[in-house]
Amino acid sequence: MRTMAVRLQHIEASALQIARWLAARPEIDLVLHPALEGSPGHKLWKRDLTGSAGVFSIVFKPQATKAEVFAFVDGLECSKSATAGVG
Repeated sequence: MRTMAVRLQHIEASALQIARWLAARPEIDLVLHPALEGSPGHKLWKRDLTGSAGVFSIVFKPQATKAEVFAFVDGLECSKSATAGVG
């Protein structure tokens, strides 16, 4: 418990860095992370909260094929993710 605050700060910073990287990718339409500028709900998050978690979602552009989505996800080094709603 003594290191919880430090670990949560690191999780927040890492998630935001990844979310920004994803938002710049050409195959990504939207990154849903409240601490990310331009994300839906960002103004409310900024008004009401002082930190964020490491969980976020991405929405691929509509023209992305199922094979492209799976290739992108399979190419990630950090983790694999559920691909609910693909195809």
